Amino acid sequence: MAFIYFNSIETVIKRFQNKVATGRTTLPITVVYAVVMLLISGLELQSHWIQILMLGVSTYLMVTLNNSNALIRVFSRLVSCSFLAFTLMVPKLQESISGGVVQLLFIIMLLLLFKAYQDRRAVGTIFYAFLCIGGISTQFIQILFFVPFIWILMFTSLQMGSLKVLVASIFGLILPYWFWTAYCFYEGYPEVVLNHILSIAEFGPLTEGLFTPTLFIPLLLVTIIGIIGTFHFLSVSFSDNIKTRMFYNVIMTLFLCSLVFIILQPQHEDILLRLLIITVAPLAAHFFTFTNSWLTNMSFYGVLVAILTITVLNTWFF
Repeated sequence: MAFIYFNSIETVIKRFQNKVATGRTTLPITVVYAVVMLLISGLELQSHWIQILMLGVSTYLMVTLNNSNALIRVFSRLVSCSFLAFTLMVPKLQESISGGVVQLLFIIMLLLLFKAYQDRRAVGTIFYAFLCIGGISTQFIQILFFVPFIWILMFTSLQMGSLKVLVASIFGLILPYWFWTAYCFYEGYPEVVLNHILSIAEFGPLTEGLFTPTLFIPLLLVTIIGIIGTFHFLSVSFSDNIKTRMFYNVIMTLFLCSLVFIILQPQHEDILLRLLIITVAPLAAHFFTFTNSWLTNMSFYGVLVAILTITVLNTWFF
């Protein structure tokens, strides 16, 4: 009898994880949770409506990223739910308009890159993708360190590299600076753009900002989930089609780039945590959707409790 009872409990736990991963009410419940947490944090009282709006649009685009590219081969909203839950762990991230812009444009860039998969004539699409990167660089110049890796991914995983596409990407990168430079000359501050570009060579101490508890603890959790999700996908990738595998190669590469960047330059952890969350969300969703062992079900509960605890603590101290 005890054995039967134990097995029935295990079955219930598995059903719970599967219902959360593939349930149609998961996203609405997460959105309600997000609204409650935003209200508790008092962001609406501080007139951060633009940041909240960008978070909402970013969440919708994560839904689109999953649906249009079939990142999860069954019905699931866990990609966008993971993104939203991870982001809310640090309420103070929503204070920054520039951070919201970086996050939003990075997701759009991924959407455009995936749309151009195996299309060597997708000059316009790649132009707009790199226009997003150029826009990000006006707020966060260090994003340019990612560009060589994205070019490599274009020629390898995305299989749409060509001379025309490469030229289009360069024009997309520099176009925002044409308008910004013209505006600064008009206003009489031409040195602003030059100083911003030169700031890419500024490097801080390796330990600067790394031990900020409000950022480090969420960063640690997201990193652990990302690493587990990466190993899991590599071990079961044969179950997905080639196109999906190529998309996850891009996601995993950008995840590793973001992680290495945070380790080397932790003073940028507030922006890089946003990029890390974007890349970890699909990995986390894939892991929790396609695993159902007793251990992974327990870890699912553990992650839910950890996210809620970190969110509450950061909201309280925020």
